[in-house]
Amino acid sequence: MYKILCPTDFSTVADIALDAAILLGKTLSAELHLFHCTEFPTYWSEGLEKSASYNPFRDAVTALTKAELTKRKMKIKAANLPCLIHVDKGNFINRISELTTLIAFDFIVIGSHGASGKREWLLGSNTQKVVRRLHSNILVIKDSLPEIKFDQVLFATNLLPEDQPALKNLLALVPVLGIKTIQLVYIHTGGFFNPPQVVMQETMKDFAQLVHPVPCTTHYFHDFSVEAGIRHFTTQHGTDLVAISNHNRHPLKRLFQGSTVEMLVNQTELPVLSIDF
Repeated sequence: MYKILCPTDFSTVADIALDAAILLGKTLSAELHLFHCTEFPTYWSEGLEKSASYNPFRDAVTALTKAELTKRKMKIKAANLPCLIHVDKGNFINRISELTTLIAFDFIVIGSHGASGKREWLLGSNTQKVVRRLHSNILVIKDSLPEIKFDQVLFATNLLPEDQPALKNLLALVPVLGIKTIQLVYIHTGGFFNPPQVVMQETMKDFAQLVHPVPCTTHYFHDFSVEAGIRHFTTQHGTDLVAISNHNRHPLKRLFQGSTVEMLVNQTELPVLSIDF
């Protein structure tokens, strides 16, 4: 049975992601796992947590968490999907990483508020951390979806061999995601070290052959950055979903250059699928 993980903090955007996870679960006849992590401020000392004054607060948080999770579990049950609940406390990304090592999830569906400012640039939102750390197909949701059906799906590629396994994984998801056409897009950002356009266009043909017989269009798109190029392309070509392989980047390079997937999670209004490979 397919397994879908949906983290929730009970926010509106998390509930939007839960609705999408339910739709995906019904498509796959999947088992849906809800995950909630209570993350207290790091400046709370162990002594404070053990004090008598802490107990009423802890009990109130526990009761609220149980009530909120029960509401969402009932919603999942109403969709005739099996539901398992995981509750933890501590560092969110560490706890969810531990869970994903114990259970092999086929999808993680998570909402995104987006992030801005110095703190998020340095540390990242929880959604960005999930994309950065977890080894899974991760569907990032920004707005409500009427159905799991993405007619036009952009696959952003640098046309290197390491993108081919991710593309093959996307092809396996064509019936699941209701994909009609895959838009193969290479973003050319200029510079002295980029391969000639004619070479990249020939390489693009090899990628297009991998997609066959799924309908496919190929595009060589110019912009000042990969992330900006993807956003501008989707605006011009009616894209419904952005799919991209999530290559690991050294932390220092991420700090100064960013990760394309993480920046898309932050900036684009479209759903983003970070593909496991």
